[in-house]
Amino acid sequence: MLSFARLEKSNTGQSVKKVEDLVLSIQKGNLPLREQLIMEYKPFILNCVAKYTQNYQGIDSDEFSIALIAFNEAINAFKIVRGMSFLGFSELVIKNRLADNARRNKSQRNVIPFTCLEPEAADESARPYEVGSEDPSFQRLEFAEEIKAYSMKLLEYGIKFKELIRLSPKHKDTRRRLVSLAQTLYHNKPLLFKLKKSKQIPIQELLDLSSVCRGTIEQNRKYIIALVLILDSHLETLKGYIDVSYEGGVVHDD
Repeated sequence: MLSFARLEKSNTGQSVKKVEDLVLSIQKGNLPLREQLIMEYKPFILNCVAKYTQNYQGIDSDEFSIALIAFNEAINAFKIVRGMSFLGFSELVIKNRLADNARRNKSQRNVIPFTCLEPEAADESARPYEVGSEDPSFQRLEFAEEIKAYSMKLLEYGIKFKELIRLSPKHKDTRRRLVSLAQTLYHNKPLLFKLKKSKQIPIQELLDLSSVCRGTIEQNRKYIIALVLILDSHLETLKGYIDVSYEGGVVHDD
């Protein structure tokens, strides 16, 4: 069997190019080569997981399974550009997928912080999809495509994506109530149908299902709609910011 790992030992740059050539060959349909490459780079994948978790994770761990899928995803998505090797790119994909998983497992996933989507956000930790490459085409990976699709959907409801940063409630309790309202609307199919048809929140019906005041819904109409559109979509990355568990019950103002 060809040992791909040995191709990385040279410091001349030639070895990296060979690995990239192998990836391009796989992208053209060489399936056996794909399996060989993945098998040879399992130690590399394990190392990426260990670097992210700060702890060794075996091949039976969930983290390794996620990283393995991410490595395969990187093979599909890689493009040769200046300043980014395949291994550098695949490590970033693995890191982002592990971050996705960790975020979804947090118990406090009850708000989507639209400020984290702002390109110039000051808090680096609030921009988990910043790839860090000198080439902007690798920044945020498919997250940028989700934002593009989401922005187009928002426009159908008269909402501009940039507005969400300004409209995002500053208080956690307020955001939690609005997320609950959005979940209530999303899980009630007749209300969801009315929203899609009229592009407006059926306020009275939603009031009947909650004990919040009319002003709370009216003042936060765009924010609530924005959350519903994410829940009612295939935008899995954005969904990772929202606690999508639903227990029903009455939503009320404090």
